[in-house]
Amino acid sequence: MTWMGTFRTFILMTIVLMTSVSGSVTYGQGEQPVLLPPLTEADSQVATLQPTLPPIGGPQTLSSPLSNEIVVPDGFWIVSSRRLCQERVQNNSTAWMDYFHWAPGCQMISSNQASFQNWLQPGIPICVYVHGSFVTWETVLEDSCDTYRWIKKSACGRPVQVVFFTWPSDEAITGIPLLDAKPLGERAGFNGLYLHNMLESLPYESPLSIIGHSHGARVVVSSMHLRGGGEVDGYRVRTMGQRRIRVVLAAAAIDHDWLCQGHRYECALNPIECMLNLRNQHDAALAVYPWIRPFSRRAAGKAGFTRLDVRNIGPQAVKISEIDVTGSLRLRHVWPYYLADDRLGRAVSGYLYFAGG
Repeated sequence: MTWMGTFRTFILMTIVLMTSVSGSVTYGQGEQPVLLPPLTEADSQVATLQPTLPPIGGPQTLSSPLSNEIVVPDGFWIVSSRRLCQERVQNNSTAWMDYFHWAPGCQMISSNQASFQNWLQPGIPICVYVHGSFVTWETVLEDSCDTYRWIKKSACGRPVQVVFFTWPSDEAITGIPLLDAKPLGERAGFNGLYLHNMLESLPYESPLSIIGHSHGARVVVSSMHLRGGGEVDGYRVRTMGQRRIRVVLAAAAIDHDWLCQGHRYECALNPIECMLNLRNQHDAALAVYPWIRPFSRRAAGKAGFTRLDVRNIGPQAVKISEIDVTGSLRLRHVWPYYLADDRLGRAVSGYLYFAGG
């Protein structure tokens, strides 16, 4: 290893230690979602954001407002692509995914796609969470339970069905986290195909919200790019029809300009009605993001979307909102710190449960 590689590894390990330091969490500025304004000039500065009031998203409303009296079965599901081929293959059906069901008072039970689809209730909003890199199966089990409680608590009694999508993000390729980040990022992009297929198996009558954390944001954006007419690793897909989709990105490990026209995921905004980016300007793990590959840009989860990005995205940029969570998370990156603040859950609840239309 060169001296530069040794130095970068040292810096990364220092950052990991800093981001794992526990402490009280205080909510920062920008608690309300904000819309990106129209632009007349392009520059490289972070876009100036102006506050907007609820409801969040477009003018669409549900034809039949959901009642809080609707009973949704307790528990959640985990859908896994961990045992699927992680390179170009001919058969990418969801039938080969692994399905696990958790119900209160029970352990995680291995199940199947048919049981999963029978459990889902058409018309009830579905919230899907996708984790980032370096997440083991044991961590998936722990985080899914904590995330489920966070989602249900912030739902304040509104009906919601919860699904977790897990992908093989913890395989040590080189054994050096900084070097593994690049191939794992590419794997995240590929798993957008599997996520798309899983989403297609969900009831079209159910509004869909998707949370992607870190490289999980890349899985989500890749999936939306496919659904919007784009291509990933030589694949194009067909969708069965229109559905309501909202996306929340947390600590997004994607280049801040990848949604721009002519860039990697230029079609990602096509199928969704709104996207919320949770931006932490002090995220220490994302500070090394530009080092993972040549000519990499700053991460959207740290830099946000710049004025130039918004200009190059075009009319679709009106779908993007941002919340600055820097004051709440400071140097921290990992998902449990997002769960530590109930107010953050309430701030994004309009996206997750389609509150306000």
